[in-house]
Amino acid sequence: MSTRTSRLLNALGNLALIVAGVLIALAVDQAAQSIGERRREAEYLAALQEDVQADLAALRGPLSEGLDRREAAAQLVIAGLNGTLVEPAPLVAALDRAGHVAFFAPRRATFDDLISTGNLRLIRDRETRATLIEYYDVSQLDAANELIRQEIWYGYRPALDQVLDPLVLAQITLIEGDATHSSIEDFASAIPPELAARGLRLAELRESTGFRAGIGGALEYTYFQRRQHNQRIADAEALLAVVMNAPR
Repeated sequence: MSTRTSRLLNALGNLALIVAGVLIALAVDQAAQSIGERRREAEYLAALQEDVQADLAALRGPLSEGLDRREAAAQLVIAGLNGTLVEPAPLVAALDRAGHVAFFAPRRATFDDLISTGNLRLIRDRETRATLIEYYDVSQLDAANELIRQEIWYGYRPALDQVLDPLVLAQITLIEGDATHSSIEDFASAIPPELAARGLRLAELRESTGFRAGIGGALEYTYFQRRQHNQRIADAEALLAVVMNAPR
């Protein structure tokens, strides 16, 4: 074998070693990157699971209880309108509570991080990605909630001002303070009877067609929100199952 041929073979051998080294380094780097991405995917999925579990806790707890209280309040007011004897303080408490609105907003910090960083691609399972996008798209829910908010504030509340002195209502709201989630009975017990009696014009309450329409609407919004609420629970339960079963 000539010296030239030997040198050429040595050069090719060295080149092959370099190429092999580069390929091995790339493979190791890719494997490390893949391991890192799987770890980050698992962290995101764990955080999403916590978020959805927190959503379910709120939906099944305070939000569900709030709907129950609003419905009970509206029913009590309607009973008073229809002639049932109701003490002034519980009736005034119910008048105020029936006009409360609270809306569900999912915990979305993890999902927003996935979107803003482009890391949604780390979630390999297509069903999980699709379910996440659908769950956190609340545009239709927000539009429906805004409609309810407008109807309450421009329908029920003005009608309430016709039969309950606004200054008295302001005082009662101040008394309620942070007790929004208390029962009607607890709320009513904090209202001085003379304040409730002074602010309530029971004859006008019963004769006001505008108020009757307003309280009827407030009750209908509660029923509508309960349907929304039940659907959000079903959606959250479905997402939780998908996230928990997603490959890690």
